[in-house]
Amino acid sequence: MAGQNELQLNEIDRYSLLQRIKNASKEENAVLDYEIAISKAKLETMGVNLEELTLVK
Repeated sequence: MAGQNELQLNEIDRYSLLQRIKNASKEENAVLDYEIAISKAKLETMGVNLEELTLVK
């Protein structure tokens, strides 16, 4: 079973990937926006400061 630190790192990687996809996309994508919001909520719940991680606003 993964420890808390490993879970945080995996979710940071996921959040970063989703943001890069969003940044590269020229079209609106409600599913992608939803996935970014879910990932953001998970990271905030884990106590991760997203201020320096956020690429897409």
